[in-house]
Amino acid sequence: RAFYVGCLGSAKTLRKRAAFLREFGIDSAQMKRVYGPIGLYVGGLAPGDIAVSALAQIQAVRHGRIGYGEAMPGHTLDAFLEEGGE
Repeated sequence: RAFYVGCLGSAKTLRKRAAFLREFGIDSAQMKRVYGPIGLYVGGLAPGDIAVSALAQIQAVRHGRIGYGEAMPGHTLDAFLEEGGE
């Protein structure tokens, strides 16, 4: 029921996370609802920049500006499945 679920981590970590969730029965459609890595690209690397980018994405989802899977290609957890989806 959460309107936003996101994960921090590198591509390697997100690949492992997606594989782990797949083993527990989470399908591609459900993984399309998980943003990863979280945040909109704002060009910053500092912790404050990452926090702002995450909050910006949360607000965009909350206000209907971004739907699940529309953030940017490869920006939801399903993109990190080894098989490339189901």
